[in-house]
Amino acid sequence: MAVYFPEAYPEGSIMPEWHQHLTIVPWVRGDVEGNCRALGQMASQFQPFTARVVDEAWFGPRRDIPVWLIEPTDILMAIHKAVYHTLDAAVVDGSEMKHMREGYIPHITPKPQQPELYLGDTFAIDSISIVTKHDNIRTIYRNLRLGYDQNAA
Repeated sequence: MAVYFPEAYPEGSIMPEWHQHLTIVPWVRGDVEGNCRALGQMASQFQPFTARVVDEAWFGPRRDIPVWLIEPTDILMAIHKAVYHTLDAAVVDGSEMKHMREGYIPHITPKPQQPELYLGDTFAIDSISIVTKHDNIRTIYRNLRLGYDQNAA
């Protein structure tokens, strides 16, 4: 999974409970290290940018999950599409496909004990975190800085 966390978490952080985040691309299958190399190259092509909370909505089958909608700016949508194409649609979990490409709605789900967001708030997106999941335990595998070639040695 490729996400942006409003709060910085170091690589290796374990999250039994989900922290507040903006999903860029949902869960994928495949070689995590290979995906990180490819995404590191992709992330270097985008500069950090500012995102803005533009509305609130309710998601889920019963419309019982409150979310903050994030302005779907050209750069945010370009990053979503670039991550999707970099990973290749074949590795994206099929149940998540309705949330991809044209169906992508950038949002953050509020979480207890996490910083609150308000309509009109802005925040800098300067990285993408690659999160893995095993037995419902999420781990930050890699943090990729935008505008920086992670693969350069």
